[in-house]
Amino acid sequence: MAATEAPQNAHKLSSDVPIQDPEDDIYGINNFTQAIAKSIVHADASEGLVLAVTGAWGSGKSSACNLILHHLKPQIDDQKIVPITFNPWWFAGAEALTTSFFQELNASIGKSLSKKARKAIASIGARVSAASPLIGGLAGLMSTPAAGAVVGATANLFRKFKEADKTVEQEHKILSKALTEQDKQFLIIIDDIDRLGTDDALQIFRLIKSVGRLPNVIYLLAFDRILAEKVLAERFPSEGPSYLEKVIQGAFELPLPDPFDLRNSVLHMVDSIMGPPEETEHEHKRFWDLFHDITAALIKTPRDVHRLSNAIRVSWPAVCDDVNRADFLSIECLRLFLPTVHAAIRANKKMLFEISPYHGNEGETLVEYDEAFLVDVFNETFLKDLSGRDRTIAQQAILHLFPRTQNVWSRVTVKDMNTDSWQKNRRIASESHFPHYFTFSVNDETISAKELEEFLANAGDPKKIANAFKKSITQKRRRGGTKAALFLEELALHQEAISDDAVPAFLCGLFSVADDLNVEADAGQVFQVDGNIFRIHRLMNRLMRNRFDQAKRTELIKQACEHASLEWLESISNECRKEHSPNEEDQDHREQEPFITKDAAQQLTDLFLQHIRAAAEDLSLKKHRNMFWLLFRWRDVADAAEVKQWVDERLGEDDFVITLSEKFVSHIDPLTLISPNLDDNATIRDDNATIRGTLDIDRFQERVDELLDRDSMSADDRSKLKRFKGTFAKD
Repeated sequence: MAATEAPQNAHKLSSDVPIQDPEDDIYGINNFTQAIAKSIVHADASEGLVLAVTGAWGSGKSSACNLILHHLKPQIDDQKIVPITFNPWWFAGAEALTTSFFQELNASIGKSLSKKARKAIASIGARVSAASPLIGGLAGLMSTPAAGAVVGATANLFRKFKEADKTVEQEHKILSKALTEQDKQFLIIIDDIDRLGTDDALQIFRLIKSVGRLPNVIYLLAFDRILAEKVLAERFPSEGPSYLEKVIQGAFELPLPDPFDLRNSVLHMVDSIMGPPEETEHEHKRFWDLFHDITAALIKTPRDVHRLSNAIRVSWPAVCDDVNRADFLSIECLRLFLPTVHAAIRANKKMLFEISPYHGNEGETLVEYDEAFLVDVFNETFLKDLSGRDRTIAQQAILHLFPRTQNVWSRVTVKDMNTDSWQKNRRIASESHFPHYFTFSVNDETISAKELEEFLANAGDPKKIANAFKKSITQKRRRGGTKAALFLEELALHQEAISDDAVPAFLCGLFSVADDLNVEADAGQVFQVDGNIFRIHRLMNRLMRNRFDQAKRTELIKQACEHASLEWLESISNECRKEHSPNEEDQDHREQEPFITKDAAQQLTDLFLQHIRAAAEDLSLKKHRNMFWLLFRWRDVADAAEVKQWVDERLGEDDFVITLSEKFVSHIDPLTLISPNLDDNATIRDDNATIRGTLDIDRFQERVDELLDRDSMSADDRSKLKRFKGTFAKD
């Protein structure tokens, strides 16, 4: 594999800087931050208010805080809200934190208050800490303090605080009265609390809980709630989560990133650094199988994208000529997100390459291992201490990367391993290429758990499944496409939730609307993929390959295909037939047993021919949006003369000529592999040379000219005809 030349900045490391502007929001948090900003504007802060944005490490909390400030800009410009950012991780230790905290209060809030109120801030700060170095540091509060500045101890100030005749409560009332008289609110943002050590994080919460609640002062905290509650539970076992509830009046969980946005970010990164997938059909399909089952499954936060991006930018240039693109991306994901699995793979090469159901020393009679024993050994070696989804992803990754492991974990015995193909494609399963992979080993648009649960609950009802899928096509996603693609991918991840008894009905419902699901909007935007038809194949394979034997799969497929829509029937019959007669590029089909029997594959082809003839007879074929492609497939499984006769008869029909003119032209930009729908990029379909045997081109052109001469043609139809005529001449 030759190295792909990347853009000049392709290998520039990402700094993971939080965004400042909604235009840079690629993970869909802008609506969330707008809502919080609106709440702040209309909040009653007469007694003070503490809000929090919570989320996992790397989920985008800092970006959310920046966007909240962006949406508060009108109020900030009008001086209705005064923002103050306190960065606690600049300071080490409770004393420095407390000093800096009160210095920030005095430096920002104190400027609007009387000297008496500013003195109250210093006095409260002095009383909060009993440490004399802190008291000395507070001397700076009475002059012109700066964040982080701690001046030396001042004995006079210490005596002044010790001899003060006012209690903390009295000082707090003085400060509160001064703040109540303000015609503005102070917004104090404290981010990255979860980056602090345990004692420092607790100190921040103590300060806010004890003296931070002040009139017209709003705190906006950002931290990982799960980590914070764990720390608090260790220090305050009797309170735990209730401690935070006493401090915070409003907590907002950051929305989970849209999985499609995360995946799209990874794909753009892969495209810029590693180049597009392999051109061969099988390697292209394999890239997407590994991407969905491993990379996309492990990427959970924007920071995960940055980590993977930086890892690939550093490692890919050194190994790009020696590894398979799909395998390398997968193994790097395991290194970053499932490091114990990566370490086990690296340390146990012999197990992966010399899997045998027998054991015994040289010269001894070989004894067959118990199947359960082999499974236990592999589970202990590669999946130890993993559970739930991580365990499933890890096992699926190893099965993908090392096909020999199917002999252990799958219900099939794979004897004919196509090692030549692995070697040719530099896959990690090739023993000679294995070492190269370890050179560097030194949300408004997501499928909710409830939606998925409701979908799965209807798996046994074909009508409800069909209707649910059809409904998903109408549900548009923020960044393009429909929820149909989301459901197909989620169902592939959760296929085990569909019971054996429900599989027949589920397949019947899915197959009946497969053509409806094949919408252009769900096709790949970074690389060319087959859209939802590809996703249906993947779901079907995940659902049945390792669950049923070939005989049962054959029975289920034949039953479901009786209800299949036309284009899907063509696709599945073609794929099943190819498995029994793979060409040179499809040699890896031999790595596993064909999905259905050879006789059944031919029966599906015969069924497709029967259905397309029926569609031709009732003229529904000419209304099919992929009529052009179906004509080719009809010709391939029947006599070309039969197709030509039907096409010739239809050429007398005006609507057919207009439709054929439109289908005859494609809009593919060869540089980006993205459909721009621009007239100057229009070209005659690459397939048109092969349709000449089924279409009288001269008569077709005459009919186009005839229709163009009619004054009664609509502007839209005339545009389609003229576009065909112009591009045909250009071709």
